[in-house]
Amino acid sequence: MIFVNGCFWHWHNDPGCPIAGLPKSNLGYWRPKLTKTRIRDHEHIRSLITDGWRVLIIWECQIRNPEEVCDTIREFLE
Repeated sequence: MIFVNGCFWHWHNDPGCPIAGLPKSNLGYWRPKLTKTRIRDHEHIRSLITDGWRVLIIWECQIRNPEEVCDTIREFLE
């Protein structure tokens, strides 16, 4: 399974990601919402792996370097 996750919506946990930061306002809404999304994603991935799938996540910020993303996907599929 290959997923392409939006850095904001799936709360990319890479500190170098320029997209994944929390909004400056309404943190009482956004922090729990994004935390639930991260937990749900983790549970789905764990379930897929348990069922025998291999999982690759490509992050939105990584798409800025298409050659590197292609190499990552190629390696995953080999």
